[in-house]
Amino acid sequence: MVNGYTVYNEKSISFSEQPGNPTLPEGDELIVYLAVKVERVDSTDDSDLLNSQDINLETCVRDKLSWRVYVTESSKPPPADTFVLAHIKRGAGSSHITSGMIQDKRRTRLNLSNVVDSFTQWKDRIENLETEVNDIQGKIEKIKEQLSRLFWDVDLEISARQALFCEKVQITASVTDGLGDAVSGANLAFSTSWGSLSPSTAITNSQGKATAYVTGVQAWTPPTVADLALLQITAQKVSAAAIDNPGVVNYAKIKLEPKEMALVAKYSPPNALLDLSLDLPSAPIVARPPLRTATITVHATESDGAIVRGVGSVQVHFGMWVHDWAKTKIWEVVSHVDVGMQVGNLMLEAAVENQFDPQKAKQKLPDVMQSIQDDTQAWVKTAVLPDPTVSDSDLAHSGLLGQTIGQEVTTAIGSKTSQAIMAQAKQLEDKGVTVNMKDVKSQVVQESDKTSAGWAQKQKQMFNSPGGAFGF
Repeated sequence: MVNGYTVYNEKSISFSEQPGNPTLPEGDELIVYLAVKVERVDSTDDSDLLNSQDINLETCVRDKLSWRVYVTESSKPPPADTFVLAHIKRGAGSSHITSGMIQDKRRTRLNLSNVVDSFTQWKDRIENLETEVNDIQGKIEKIKEQLSRLFWDVDLEISARQALFCEKVQITASVTDGLGDAVSGANLAFSTSWGSLSPSTAITNSQGKATAYVTGVQAWTPPTVADLALLQITAQKVSAAAIDNPGVVNYAKIKLEPKEMALVAKYSPPNALLDLSLDLPSAPIVARPPLRTATITVHATESDGAIVRGVGSVQVHFGMWVHDWAKTKIWEVVSHVDVGMQVGNLMLEAAVENQFDPQKAKQKLPDVMQSIQDDTQAWVKTAVLPDPTVSDSDLAHSGLLGQTIGQEVTTAIGSKTSQAIMAQAKQLEDKGVTVNMKDVKSQVVQESDKTSAGWAQKQKQMFNSPGGAFGF
């Protein structure tokens, strides 16, 4: 039975006796299919339907049931609209098919009444199962709703992913439950791996939101409102020195007020002011500030509970510009103070009658060193401050940053002066002047180093004096 039609052969025939005399494929595994179709027969197929003995017109047609067996290799797709009859497995190289090679794949002993009875039974069971499933789904939805109230999503948005040292970045926390509803009245605890957070705690509003700020400074306590305002102005000056290449800063363009320098030093990491003169650049630095990453984490709890319902985190990268700015300013001062000419005049005056007198050079050295120091101090103000005419006492208000730059510059200029003394002595010797290089080094250079050390100590005392440093 195929689709309600009875299909049978009145006598046994071979596969190859079908129309077209087909042959079996050569594969070792074959699938046998049966194709059944109903064909419309009219007078073009059967001339008796023309009623030649009567009206000689076709008055009816008839349908003819036909079928055919197909065999394909198991790896190939089946012919269209066919039913599987058998699976044949024959040994490699076998030219005959025996009954043992054939596995019958026909569905037999099918009874419609049994199918109807089984369907009725399964229908009742399915209906009962549907009721139970609906009940379970209702319970699951209640559990999901309860769980969604227990676990929250904390999403953090920031006003800037990358900022400068001294800049302030806004953090907006949004708290929702598992159903996506805003959670109002949630307690938020903010923490950061670096920088200063304010406030450290907050409560979400009716939209489930709360705001905090992270400032790119190092401080045990958040900066005061006045400090924050001045830090923002300082960061704006640095940002204004950025060039077309995003993030690249031309440090030579940045000049700061003494109070701004004092705040920068106050909130800088200690390593920002270390080793400034050990590796001075050969030109003003134009580069991206190295980044310091602050990871901000928020823990959300219920208003009357201590259990954390949700956690969120975000990162802000702060460009640490202070170190490169200070090195650029030191380079500017050292490169502009003309030590060579003043030392050259000193050495020439000490060369009397083709004989270099170290004692005479030593006597005149304090005046030369004072002149060099005056030039140095003037160039420090020119390179660092917007108004280079400020007094030394005003410069002292620049705090540790101004002190460090002053000391580093004094040390570098002192080293430059000593080198110039030795170089000028060698030039005199090359010109035929009698020079005892050992005396030059032990007397003149030693006195120069001693004076430079004194100036460096004086710089330190000036910035640590009352009214200086943080005395504003």
